[in-house]
Amino acid sequence: MNKEKIAIIIFAILGTFIVIDTFLFWANIGTEQPNLTLGYCIGFIFASTQYPIITKNKYVMIPFYILIGQMTYSFLF
Repeated sequence: MNKEKIAIIIFAILGTFIVIDTFLFWANIGTEQPNLTLGYCIGFIFASTQYPIITKNKYVMIPFYILIGQMTYSFLF
């Protein structure tokens, strides 16, 4: 496997985990992991500049867009 495919798999799994974790936090079931979310965002920025193909993968971008929507919702309400 090349590095791009490994990065796609990692960001797809990690993004899905963070989205589910945030939904569970809103339901008062778990605890939010702000350091994990911050690390995901910083890592996504660095990886997307080095491997632009990441931004074309729907399994990476859908959790990223949901994460942005959750953050926007948190800021507004």
